[in-house]
Amino acid sequence: MKKILPSLKAMFFGWLACNTVFVLWAMLTLANPDVVHIARQMLGIAFATAIVILAAWLVIFWPVDMLVPDHSRLREPRKAAVCGFLAVFVPYYVILILSGIYDGQVRTGSEFVSLLAGPWKGSAVPFTAGTLVTGTVAAFMRCYLDPNRTRTPK
Repeated sequence: MKKILPSLKAMFFGWLACNTVFVLWAMLTLANPDVVHIARQMLGIAFATAIVILAAWLVIFWPVDMLVPDHSRLREPRKAAVCGFLAVFVPYYVILILSGIYDGQVRTGSEFVSLLAGPWKGSAVPFTAGTLVTGTVAAFMRCYLDPNRTRTPK
């Protein structure tokens, strides 16, 4: 039970990073950003992402945190960040590929490449980047903030 609060705190930082991506994307892509309108939308997005990220914490992040031993090499912040990125990236693309194949979207090599590039085009970019940033930041912060972490001198 001692791992609940640190992992929940780490997911909070992941949630902040995710919403930062959304705000930056909105500010950079809107030709005439209306701050009040963006703020209202961001509150809705922040609430929705909080529910999704809380569910991800409960189903994925916290159980994995419980399984990884305290003195594992995976508890080093940089390695944890890479694992967090891959833990989001791999299932994301597996689901994307399987859904594209199932829907009959993929018949040629160019259609396959188009399917893989899809999350990096247009309005899908902030959701893709937000998802990847959440896993990366949460895993990094979980290990970085760990009070039991052995700090290596520089």
